[in-house]
Amino acid sequence: AGRFDLSLRAASALLVTLCRMDVVQVRKDDEDSVDEIEYELTPTASVFLSDRSAPAITSPFIDTFKTNFVTPENLLQCARPVEGKDLMSAHLEESDEQVANNARHFMKHMDAQSYSCALALPVALGLDALTSATTLLDVGGGSAIYPIHAARSSPHVTGLVYELPAIKP
Repeated sequence: AGRFDLSLRAASALLVTLCRMDVVQVRKDDEDSVDEIEYELTPTASVFLSDRSAPAITSPFIDTFKTNFVTPENLLQCARPVEGKDLMSAHLEESDEQVANNARHFMKHMDAQSYSCALALPVALGLDALTSATTLLDVGGGSAIYPIHAARSSPHVTGLVYELPAIKP
């Protein structure tokens, strides 16, 4: 609590919430003093938050929250109406550095939310271990990255993509 300038009650509420969300678990319990309880990341949280070699890592995306345009100040500014400017005009006034920052953030977001998940999904669903022919149908207007990685994970998986006419890229 002291390290993060929190009251003991606030720190306790935060840790209880993180435990219930399966982010942290008790590593060493102490019945005499709550100050002596030690926590660690759960195995699931370790895969998604700390193991940068894991296919489903989200940390590169999370790192951008403090280094790019998603800051508390910018979020607050976005919530306020800007008089006399439309959205396109505001984007045209961005500097090259802002545009590059936004692009880096978007790519890391896509990598963490789509590509990394698509790599991990076949293993999580056991598609990579199939021994009989299986077809995966993807209906929608996305990037088809999930059936592509499922098909790459095993010679027994065939991926079909059906693009809806109204949302074809």
